[in-house]
Amino acid sequence: MPPALRLTIGYVLGTLALLWFLSQVRDLLGLVLLAAFFSLALEPAVNGLHRRGWSRGAATATLLLGAMGFFLILGLSVIPIMVRNLDQIAEDVPGWIDDVNEFTQREFDVQLIPDTAIDPSQSGVAVAKNFVAHYGGAPVGAVGGSRARSSPCSRSPCLPST
Repeated sequence: MPPALRLTIGYVLGTLALLWFLSQVRDLLGLVLLAAFFSLALEPAVNGLHRRGWSRGAATATLLLGAMGFFLILGLSVIPIMVRNLDQIAEDVPGWIDDVNEFTQREFDVQLIPDTAIDPSQSGVAVAKNFVAHYGGAPVGAVGGSRARSSPCSRSPCLPST
């Protein structure tokens, strides 16, 4: 076997092995990158508190608790607004779907989202969960979707019948 072919096979197998490994540790890598981001973002504030006589551990804990408190207050103030407006959004979604379907039917001769995707008798929260579960590829346990991402065409008859 020529050396160039062996090298090419080695590169291809090595790339496939690396891609497989990265797919196995994808969630862990995301958490590591998030932790690195937080540590880099907090470092100047921790250094400033350390110069003022705080221990690094106390400064880090105080800043982390403050950040968590900030995001908790932000979430508690935003979630009620979202819930109030979700019913209006749920009323608007069928019109948006009709607009998308008209466009895709006119331009591509395809109905992207079937008429059975949204049940108008459901509440806004139920409509959102149903839509995300069937067309958004939600994580397992969230609203009954699969862990893998899926396109709208994977569960609906998108292609015109011939």
